[in-house]
Amino acid sequence: MRNEAIEIGGPSDVSMRTLVDLLERAMGITVKRKTVPMAVLRFVPPLLRPFNEVVARMMSFGAFAAGSDASFPQWRTAAERFGVTPRSVEAFIAERFGGT
Repeated sequence: MRNEAIEIGGPSDVSMRTLVDLLERAMGITVKRKTVPMAVLRFVPPLLRPFNEVVARMMSFGAFAAGSDASFPQWRTAAERFGVTPRSVEAFIAERFGGT
């Protein structure tokens, strides 16, 4: 395993919005959601960078995360290699918070 990149993931493929929905339901709360248009996340960082490098980088990462496919269909490979049984996001939330 030295100098080796090990890809990890699990059986769930949920969006951030769906994850928040699941957590809200499990915790019995409602959170205020704020969204930023993708165009803002892509075009504002270069303008903002001279004034606030950190915020510019955070916005760039937000654009990357929002525009990337986070699915990981090969999750079984790492699970079998290391002898673990991954749980779905839904199962983890149910275990952690007592149901969805």
